Amino acid sequence: MTRVARLALLASCLLAPQVSGCGKTAPPLSESRPPLQAPERMTVEASSGLDELKAYKQEAHRAMGLSDAQKAQLREAMLKRLKAFDLEGIKADYAQLGTLVAAPTFDADAARALVTKMEGRWRDLAPTLADAVAEGHAMLSDEQRKKAIEVLGQSQARLAPIMRKLRFEGFAAIAKDVTLTSEQNTGLHALMKKDREADDARLAAMIQAETKYYQDQDKQALAASFAEAMKVHAGQEAIAWAATLDPQQRQKVVENSKQYAARLLQAMGEMMKAL
Repeated sequence: MTRVARLALLASCLLAPQVSGCGKTAPPLSESRPPLQAPERMTVEASSGLDELKAYKQEAHRAMGLSDAQKAQLREAMLKRLKAFDLEGIKADYAQLGTLVAAPTFDADAARALVTKMEGRWRDLAPTLADAVAEGHAMLSDEQRKKAIEVLGQSQARLAPIMRKLRFEGFAAIAKDVTLTSEQNTGLHALMKKDREADDARLAAMIQAETKYYQDQDKQALAASFAEAMKVHAGQEAIAWAATLDPQQRQKVVENSKQYAARLLQAMGEMMKAL
């Protein structure tokens, strides 16, 4: 399974705790974005991050010279791997987290403990992801494997902006119709920066691990590298920020999150059909 296919597969889960605001026009994401932009102005570009991820996937498949039969194989492999995910457990964790966040009194300690549990659940997926890489590798010809390494060499520069856009879309909708104080807004932007840095580091580590696998086919080392990479996140910082909100703000954030999850899962379903 290609890296892009796995990113599509993980997007519906890894982005689930965030929310997506779509359909408004804004400047491209960059480091020059005003650091204290008001929530109602945190709009996103008309083309969504998932649209760009799909376009990049198609481009990568062309660069690797995949046949229609190979694409079909990858699609079937991806669906098989999806079944290995404990989706019900993941949904239950997020539902419990939403209940904690929306409660009149926020139990931050319980929320932090739950996030730690959820982080472990993601790390446990590392062997499944390694299996997916190995299965995808086995489907390719020697020439296609060489091309895959070339694609991997370019993927950090190509995918990082797309993943940043996906994350920003999530934060934009988290803040939709939530009136924040200046301090809360500052905290939100600090959280966004931490999340972006963690996401960039995780992406780089996973690309490096996959490139190494194409050179040595050491699946055990690949799984270990994936597990280590997935330790990098901003989950605890998100809980700390949530603790600064009042009950009404937290309830709105949870409401936004649920609406986003429904939209994202629908969009992911449509995307899966095109893989």
